[in-house]
Amino acid sequence: MKAGEAAELTADMHPDVGCRWSPSCLACPLPQCVHDAPRRGAGGGRPRPLNWGPILAARAAGELRAEVAARFGVTERTVSRITSISSREAA
Repeated sequence: MKAGEAAELTADMHPDVGCRWSPSCLACPLPQCVHDAPRRGAGGGRPRPLNWGPILAARAAGELRAEVAARFGVTERTVSRITSISSREAA
């Protein structure tokens, strides 16, 4: 490819396979891709979404903890923890 020419992207080059939070990258509710988010700790660890907004919004809309956990691929305890931390920070 010559300088100044744009590469034509195809589905073969970057398939939209999503992640544990969304089946499709283009339809993801997170503000930043979990694969692009900085990892915690010296050893890396699991990526953490920088914004818990979609989980908090689902709970505020009345979705059950189990439903939210299944939808976002986390445990019910994680949903409880996110909700608790958020309510403490708001107070």
